[in-house]
Amino acid sequence: MDQELDLMRQAQAAREAEARFRERAVGIVRRVGAVASQIRSVLDQTRPDEQGLFDALGAVRDELLAALATEGIEVFGNPGDPVSDPGRFDVKRRTDKVTERCEVVEVEIEGLLWEDEVIRRAAVQVSSIRSPATGE
Repeated sequence: MDQELDLMRQAQAAREAEARFRERAVGIVRRVGAVASQIRSVLDQTRPDEQGLFDALGAVRDELLAALATEGIEVFGNPGDPVSDPGRFDVKRRTDKVTERCEVVEVEIEGLLWEDEVIRRAAVQVSSIRSPATGE
């Protein structure tokens, strides 16, 4: 009986440790993703320069995203992506652009998906949908 109880306690402790690890990992992924989004914002507001800082900053962003991808993290919410799942997107505003379906026009913050779980929603600006009746 004591041995069974010990095994149950060990199993519970292992589950709790795994949950703490996952929580910390998600926090790290969110922070790395936030840095990548901030770099994207800076790149969107600047132009290539003679010193190569623009390209270097872009390379740092690419490496951060590659590191996330290696661990199975998917970045979503790129221009042109359909906005069909409200759990994945935080729509900041609708733009004047009219399309057949609601899609991302501008990205403020990219979303992050890990093992089919949204760990950060994408903050986006989206298109308006063309009315089927009027074509507008």
